Formats: sequence, C-alpha cells, structure tokens
Amino acid sequence: MKKITMVLIIYVVSALSFSGCAKTIYNWGNYEESLYNYYKAPEKKEDLKASIGKFLAEAEKTKKRIPPGLYAEYCYLQYLFKEYDGAVESYSKEKELFPESTYLMDALIANIKKIKKKMAR
Repeated sequence: MKKITMVLIIYVVSALSFSGCAKTIYNWGNYEESLYNYYKAPEKKEDLKASIGKFLAEAEKTKKRIPPGLYAEYCYLQYLFKEYDGAVESYSKEKELFPESTYLMDALIANIKKIKKKMAR
C-alpha cells in the first residue's frame, strides 16, 4: 500500500510540475489587446488592421509561427477597406500555411474576384 501511495504522489507531483511548463505553439503578439480595443471602439477598425498588419510583417521577418486564422482576419479587414489585391494575397498565405483551410480560402478568393469583376464594369 505504501508503494502505491508513493507512486501516486510522485505521479501527481510530476504532472503538476510539467503542466506549468506549457509553451504556446503560435505567437499571438498583441492580438488580444488589439482585438479588445476594437470591440470597445468598433469605429477604430483601421487601428486593428494596422496592428495585425504590423504583427504579421514582423512575424514573417523573424520566422515566428503565425496562428491559424490571423491572415484570414487581416484579409477580412483589407476587404472592408476595399484592398482586394491584398485580401487575395492574405487568403493565399492563410491557405499556404494551413492547407486544411483551402476550400474556404478558395471560396473567399473567388468571391473577391467576382466583386473586382463587377467593379471593373
């Protein structure tokens, strides 16, 4: 019985000590703060776009792992500002980094291309 108790104690202590060593896989930068500020003041979406754009550029330079969906969110902000070419480029980067998003990204790229065609008429 003492042996089982001792093994259990060692297991619990080990589990607790290793759980504090978790490291995030992706670099989120100041995304949470920027998003929170945007939610408080939605009229400042340009600030959110600038913050995410700056973060993505910096992360690309330093080869930090970009979280899933961040390029797509940046693309959506570019779309809102009618920066369609940049939006297509961001969706393509999202698709390249996360192949499981290919179907959705292709559909969104196709929608942007339709909008550009309509505007060209």
